[in-house]
Amino acid sequence: MSDEIEPEGRSTATESASAKRSMGPFDHPWFLPGLLYAFAVWFGYDGWLNPNIKSVTFNRVMAPLWLAGAIYYTIQNLRDQRRRREAARPPEAH
Repeated sequence: MSDEIEPEGRSTATESASAKRSMGPFDHPWFLPGLLYAFAVWFGYDGWLNPNIKSVTFNRVMAPLWLAGAIYYTIQNLRDQRRRREAARPPEAH
């Protein structure tokens, strides 16, 4: 069945449909930074505010690492949004 020849108009329709697949919740560009911020808050709370914890040093080391990753990916997402916005903008006529 894969050897069958498709009609001419059909191949472009299937290609455009596959190019416009829907985004899932994990495909959103702000999912990773949000998750990293949540982990940074969690480790920060456990490292400095929670008195009943055994691994204080681990949490105090991990909180800034997760925060650094979150800030990095936030900056990357802002740059990507700016690039997409500039690419979508029509050229100015002089």
